[in-house]
Amino acid sequence: MTTVKLLSILAGVFLIPCAAHVVRRQTPTPVVELCNGSQSNVVDIGDKSIGIVRTANFSASNYKDNTRCNVILRTQGQALIVSIYFRSFDVESDDNSCAWDKLCISNVKFCGVWPTSRTFDYVVPANNTFTLDLQTDTSVTARGFELQISAVEYKGVAVTYPSGGFGSAYERLIFSTLNSTNQTGYADKCKDNIGATFSYYKFSAPNYVYSSWVLQNASSSKAASLNTTTPSSNLTATRPLNTTTPSSNLTTTRPL
Repeated sequence: MTTVKLLSILAGVFLIPCAAHVVRRQTPTPVVELCNGSQSNVVDIGDKSIGIVRTANFSASNYKDNTRCNVILRTQGQALIVSIYFRSFDVESDDNSCAWDKLCISNVKFCGVWPTSRTFDYVVPANNTFTLDLQTDTSVTARGFELQISAVEYKGVAVTYPSGGFGSAYERLIFSTLNSTNQTGYADKCKDNIGATFSYYKFSAPNYVYSSWVLQNASSSKAASLNTTTPSSNLTATRPLNTTTPSSNLTTTRPL
């Protein structure tokens, strides 16, 4: 009996430190920089996806004049609530209609200075796209923006979102509410601004980059991001999800 008790005590002593040193694997948050070498960026998203979209060289310098570029978020087999959190937003403003520099989000042009922590939610149906389109004029720039974009499964709850007006100030926005009974007629209202040709599973536009923010299990997950300087030997080939794209059409993306 004494031997059994001693073994139990020793087992407990060794089990405690083992349990206390469990280390969870951390994955870098992927980043898309607009107008930094690519005109269009295509990003697959799913439930619990999260990433950053920002202007090129954000915090180091102002964005550039006379540019046009976008990021196209595309859902998989389920509808999502896409949340856009304004970490920082400073874009040239005309104090009225955002006619000069602007970021188009769901048919609303955003410009000016927006307070940190403002969040807008949008519902995007399954197998669809949601585009953020940036356009700047030929003079005057500003600091730019950094947006955190996250997604969760949409389960039919009512979601109020900016659907019109001008994004130069909160009080100039027009809001609509969507729920499970009025999801018909969805359109990616900023997608056509750049003249790109897009359909699910296939994207064709001048100078575009593909990546994925879709979560995978820890054993096979690889963080996909853009605009890095990782050597070519470390590139990871990625296939657009839920497609039968042949290997010859795979696009390489650089991990952070």
